[in-house]
Amino acid sequence: EATPEEQEAQSERESMQVLLNYAAQYYHEYLLNQEEGQQIGLPYCKERGLSEPVIQKFQLGYAPAGPRHFVDHALNQQYQAEYLERTGLAKKGRNDQLIDQFRDRLLFPIHSLSGKTLGFGGRTLRSNGKEPKYLNTPETEIYDKSNTLYGLYQAKSAIRKHDRCLLVEGYTDVLALHQAGVEEVVASSGTSLTEGQMKLIKRFSSQLIFMYDSDDAGVNATLRGVDLALQQGLAVKVLQLPDGHDPDTFAQAHDADSIQAYIENEAQDFLTFKLAQTPDDSQNDPVKQASVVRSIVKSIAQ
Repeated sequence: EATPEEQEAQSERESMQVLLNYAAQYYHEYLLNQEEGQQIGLPYCKERGLSEPVIQKFQLGYAPAGPRHFVDHALNQQYQAEYLERTGLAKKGRNDQLIDQFRDRLLFPIHSLSGKTLGFGGRTLRSNGKEPKYLNTPETEIYDKSNTLYGLYQAKSAIRKHDRCLLVEGYTDVLALHQAGVEEVVASSGTSLTEGQMKLIKRFSSQLIFMYDSDDAGVNATLRGVDLALQQGLAVKVLQLPDGHDPDTFAQAHDADSIQAYIENEAQDFLTFKLAQTPDDSQNDPVKQASVVRSIVKSIAQ
């Protein structure tokens, strides 16, 4: 039997989970039904080509601009201030007064495998440069970033069906691909990949296709991720998109059949991808050649 301490910890965890689920529903309804959400949040969604079914499926929300909008509402609903802070929904401002963590942002709830809300990613819709573009829930007792992938709850059935998982970088990449009818996709959400995330993917398929941006940052992130995936026994391919495209824009420009055909025809084995990244001047430089060989042998060894 659980000790009294364990029972108390479990009870607190359940209370925080109820609060997070409530917050997701509150922000979702604010986006759809409140004037501020309809005038600021929904136009952005439409601009990105997101339909109402996708907005509903991923429970997108909108956090209004006021400093204590959700805090005051939650306290009025008898939720505890302590849990607001421990879940990352609120933080202490001046005079140690609780204020909303997310303000004036489109919210992407991050779900567990069973669909419970763990945390949020928030995108600012203002272009004043003063706010970071994305703000995420910090690590909490509920939200463990290293063992979470955005969109896995919505994608797990499609991953099993197609026996492969597409890995992209951002929230909107996932949404755009779902919008286009390609659903076997998850995102690392801008964090470095972890062993725990690779194990999550392997529960549903042993085939992983990296579909990161084709710029230098995306290529470097892919190179780092390949060996990690190989260590977990995943069969790894890399899909490079046409110049000027990221997964979001590519999905908006093509239908599901075209995207699936592109994946089938253009996904490269990880060794082919690594060789393609070899610097042009390495052919005449034994040191650079040795470095390339070491990198490829390391991946084969995995």
